[in-house]
Amino acid sequence: MIFATAVLFVSTQVYGSLTGPVFFALVISYIFKDRIKERMRLYLSRKASRWLFDIKTILYASPKDRIGVCNESVDFLDADMVPAPVAAVRNRAHITEIEGGWVGERAIRYRKHVKLYPVRIADIYDGASIHDVNDIMRFSVAEFVRNIGTVDTPISSLVDGQVSLIQGDRVHHLNVIVRYATDGEDGFKRYRIVLNRNGIKRIETVPS
Repeated sequence: MIFATAVLFVSTQVYGSLTGPVFFALVISYIFKDRIKERMRLYLSRKASRWLFDIKTILYASPKDRIGVCNESVDFLDADMVPAPVAAVRNRAHITEIEGGWVGERAIRYRKHVKLYPVRIADIYDGASIHDVNDIMRFSVAEFVRNIGTVDTPISSLVDGQVSLIQGDRVHHLNVIVRYATDGEDGFKRYRIVLNRNGIKRIETVPS
């Protein structure tokens, strides 16, 4: 708004009020104002995404006993925005050259930050031996397979010196990189979800 107001002020000083040049200058200034606002919104959201989350869930042992908090968020990243350690794990053990960069990729970043209150947990579960926390994440691929093409694909095959067509199974790969950190420790796990239009065919563990 400051930009648009400044352009209006300068144009009226130069061309006078209610003139054609002032009108066009005002229209152009509002166009640039929206562009500037959108750019600033993207810049600030990227800078603040480390501390901002989409969902906050309070964890209770009972209706009155609060033992922690869980923050979650989901966003899309371009290839150049993927953190270097994650990209390094992703680029290992390629199956094909196409997977290695011939086809562009978009990354979905899901973040979960869980903070537990050990003193309160110890007071509530006095005498109980608690050493681990099980975190179950459910991930649906329904939206991924909805627009996938046909499953069967004819493939040329050489059998006994003769070229014949066989029906191949067209599949797609969804790479999942899990990065976990606790008490200063940082680790990675990588999985490859092989799927087609009918759903998930198999899940492979890829060395990370």
